[in-house]
Amino acid sequence: DLSVDGLTKQSGNERFAYDAYRRFITMFSSVVLEINKDHFEHLLEAALRELPKKMWCYRSRQDRWSIHDLIVHLAESEASLYLCSRQFIADPGSAVIEFDSRRGDRSLVDFHQSARESLKIISHLRKATYLLLCTLPDHVWDNIVIHPHNGSITLHRWMVVQQGHIPIRINEMQSIYSDWTKTHAPRQRVMNSGW
Repeated sequence: DLSVDGLTKQSGNERFAYDAYRRFITMFSSVVLEINKDHFEHLLEAALRELPKKMWCYRSRQDRWSIHDLIVHLAESEASLYLCSRQFIADPGSAVIEFDSRRGDRSLVDFHQSARESLKIISHLRKATYLLLCTLPDHVWDNIVIHPHNGSITLHRWMVVQQGHIPIRINEMQSIYSDWTKTHAPRQRVMNSGW
């Protein structure tokens, strides 16, 4: 980038130039674009702290998802979001493939995938997508792709739609927990009687 080259020449320090540019991009995205890369990640972490891990594999019915399944799904969705974001940039006007993780036999995939690793994937891909989007010139946000479900959609509109994905899944997790508490009464703590 010309800005980094100019600052490197002026300061004589390439590392300083890249750090200053990264800070500028982060500030620009937070202030102008109103993107906070950690917001949804913190929402998910806070929601998961409220849900006992012993019930993460609970399903009210066999055809329903568990919290574990939803975490794996979110990791897959972040991968899809990252790839779609790159397609908006590199191949505007093209058709994207709709990723539908509810199709097929999920038990073959979800059961053996670690929730902890899936949460790491979510974090890393969210950061990668954030950093990618922070560097885009304004006109790229108007790039369009053809989505099977949404039709023609701009990158800006796509990102607005995607912002609701984690909160929707958190609501589903809370609903699963509510169902679980109906059939699994919390243990009562027994007070020590001094014996």
